[in-house]
Amino acid sequence: MVPVVKVRLSPLPSTRALKPPVFNCGTGQRFEFVVRFIRRRLGLKESEGVFCYVNSVFAPGLDEGVGNLWRVSDSRARGER
Repeated sequence: MVPVVKVRLSPLPSTRALKPPVFNCGTGQRFEFVVRFIRRRLGLKESEGVFCYVNSVFAPGLDEGVGNLWRVSDSRARGER
């Protein structure tokens, strides 16, 4: 069984929210998977830009692993470095 994490999407004030705002993603997926998911849900073309930030702090590369991003953001939430 592949480990999964819950991804919560929070839109900027000028964008519409996705329903539901939470979805499961495998820890082995690349961040590119999340961006493609958002594009599909918003009905955007592949050429249209999507700006994503983790915890409103940084924009990860598309090749970054979702599991690694979760570990980094979870440790920041607990006050670890």
